[in-house]
Amino acid sequence: IVSSIEACNEAGIPVFTMDREANGGEVISHIGYDAIKSGRMAGQYLVDRLGGKGKIVEIQGIMGTNVAQNRSQGFNEVMKDNMEIVACQVADFDRAKGMSVMENILQANPEIDGLYAANDEMLLGALEAMEAAGRTDEIVKIGCDAIDDTLDAMKAGKVDATIAEPPFFLGKAILNTAYDYLEGKQVEPYVILDNQLVTQDTVDSLVTKE
Repeated sequence: IVSSIEACNEAGIPVFTMDREANGGEVISHIGYDAIKSGRMAGQYLVDRLGGKGKIVEIQGIMGTNVAQNRSQGFNEVMKDNMEIVACQVADFDRAKGMSVMENILQANPEIDGLYAANDEMLLGALEAMEAAGRTDEIVKIGCDAIDDTLDAMKAGKVDATIAEPPFFLGKAILNTAYDYLEGKQVEPYVILDNQLVTQDTVDSLVTKE
């Protein structure tokens, strides 16, 4: 990615990034959601649901990305003294890896109260493992992204919550920012959009596009 940005820089082509930040090159503006806030929201949800105590599993994404690092940072910032993280594993934002990782975690931990998966793909993979083990109901589950499969699982009572970061608004914001820049207007180096906690009670009112 960096080499592509640098090639654009040399050619005089303005570069904008979306969701994941670049590690080099000159970028006019980055458009994304606040991943630290997202992690905090997920952590606070588990703290509130479990009364500030419990055994927690964290499934992380691709840890070379700012998104995975920041979601994990925010999540761990709000874990209380009595919230014990009994397992923390990487599943690379992948559903199949999420299932495999959760299978191993379930076997090693007879007691789990809450699960935070840093994206919904990993959450849904972990859900398959929990269903196969017959342990779905005992674990409070939250993911991130609010993809359609997760919303369906929430409506079916299988997933408790997720953090909505609709890609529609990312696409709209980056096009508006690029247009403003090309029109000669001043643009911010960071355009940060609002993420939203979605629970089973609020899932029907979620707006993912205009």
